[in-house]
Amino acid sequence: MIYGMKKFFSPSYNVYEMREKVLLDPNLLCHAFRERVYEYYIKPANKISAFAQRVLTSTLIDFLAKILYPNRKVGARIREFLIKILNFSEENAKSFYYYVRDGLIHEGRVKCGCYLDSEINETVQMAEGVLKFNPEMILKEVKIWFNTYLKKLEKGGETFQITRNYIEKKILDEDLIAIEERDNGNMFPCKFY
Repeated sequence: MIYGMKKFFSPSYNVYEMREKVLLDPNLLCHAFRERVYEYYIKPANKISAFAQRVLTSTLIDFLAKILYPNRKVGARIREFLIKILNFSEENAKSFYYYVRDGLIHEGRVKCGCYLDSEINETVQMAEGVLKFNPEMILKEVKIWFNTYLKKLEKGGETFQITRNYIEKKILDEDLIAIEERDNGNMFPCKFY
C-alpha cells in the first residue's frame, strides 16, 4: 500500500500526491490550496444552516491563522488574524475568540452576551450592552483576504515558501508518518497537546 492514497488534502489531491508531486509545482500547490479552502470551508459554509456556517467559518479562520502565525498559541494566532486581517479591535478580537469561537467549538453556543447577527450592517457592532458579530460579513471578508493571499502565493516568494512549508511539515509529513505508524501498530502516533 502507498501511504496516504486514501486521505485527501483537497478533493483532487491525496496526501501522497501532495507530497510526491504537488509540492514540487507552484501552480499545482496554489490550485490544491485554493481547492481545499473553497471546497472544504467556503462553499459548504454558504450552503448550510446559520449555526453550522459559523462553526465552519471559525475553523477556517483557525486554519488560515495557523499558516500565518505557526509559532503562536491558538488564541494568540486567531486574535492576531482577526486584528491584522479583519481589522478587529483588540477587545473585539478577544471577545470573538473567547465567546464566539471557543463557545461554538467547545460548548456549541455563543456565550457571554455576544450574538451572531446577519442583519447588522457592520462586521462588529456594540449596542445596548450587546456585542454582535455578522458572520456572513466575516466570511465574506475572509474570502476577499484569501483571494488576495492566493495572488501573492502564485507569485512565489516568501508567501509561497511559508504556505508550502506549513503544508509540507504540519499537514503532509504529520499525516504520512501517522499513517505509517498506525500501520505498524501504534494507535496513537501523534502527541496530545
